Order: sequence, then structure tokens, then C-alpha cells
Amino acid sequence: MEEEAPGIGQPQPQLVALSRRPLMDAVANGRFRDDLYYLLTRARVSLPPLRDREQPEVLAQVLATRMTDRKIEFSVEAVALIRAHTFPGNLRELRAALERALMTLAGDRITPVDLRPTSIMMAEHVPAVQDARIRALSYDEGTLIRDALTSSGWNVTEAARRLGMSRATINRKIRRHGLARPA
Repeated sequence: MEEEAPGIGQPQPQLVALSRRPLMDAVANGRFRDDLYYLLTRARVSLPPLRDREQPEVLAQVLATRMTDRKIEFSVEAVALIRAHTFPGNLRELRAALERALMTLAGDRITPVDLRPTSIMMAEHVPAVQDARIRALSYDEGTLIRDALTSSGWNVTEAARRLGMSRATINRKIRRHGLARPA
């Protein structure tokens, strides 16, 4: 009767390791053991940071949909802002921005109004040279007011708060732009 070698037929323990820096560079500089590097690199998966992805809004939509358990859409203007943002905080920053935008979202569509209190709209993170897609968009006052009203469920007080305007100003702009509450 043959005896099996220890470990054969038994599940082998798996190890997953993450690094913010390229480990091969650390090995070359003597800051990481080469034997440990070769033990860890049986399978290597490299994920590009958000700033290097062509369509980060797709990931944003998936995350927002999972967070709310309903299909969340993004306006064209919101997509352009997400694409132009450099995301220094990578996925954690995107998740935090979406959580903040979704806190007060009444509908199923995120607009620049909803992104206002997030890092995506903060001046210090917006690139000095704006993306051509943002400059090409015509996000006029009427659209801004409509989006604020839609995302607040047509609560005029809430829309005014989000835009930093008074309720009277919002009402005046509603009349000026001929906006009407949807049926």
C-alpha cells in the first residue's frame, strides 16, 4: 500500500498580496527579498489606476448601482467630470464621492449638482487645463436648475441648498427658464 506524500490531494493554502509599488523595482534596489518575490508572483494581476482608465464612469456606474440596489445613470456632464478627474485617492476616492452624491439623490440619475459636495468638483483636484469634453458641453443655468430640482425630487428648498441659492432665487429661475414639475 502506497502512502501519499503530505499535502497531495489536499487544498493548498493560497496567498494574495498587494503592493502600491512595483515589487520588481524593490527587488532590484535591495528593499524586497527576491526569493519572496518569486514565491508571490505565481500569478500576477496588474490593475491600472483610475486616472489611466479610458472609461472610469463605467466603474462608477457599477459601484453606484451596487450601493443602491437600483440602476443609477450619469448625465453626460457628470461623465465628463468623472473622466477629467485624476482621482489621487483612486478607488477609495471614487467610492467616497459616490457615497456622498448618493446620500441626497432622489432619482436614479447623478448630475454635476449631485457631485458638487464631492472631491470630483473640488477646485484643488480639478485639472488646471480642463478636458476638452467639459469645455464642449453646454451646461447652462436652466439645465443646472432642472438637474438640481430633479435630483432633489423637486424639493425647491433642497435644490436651493445644493446650489447655494435662496428659495426665492430658485423660484425666479424656474419661471425664467420655463421649468415645470414633471407629471
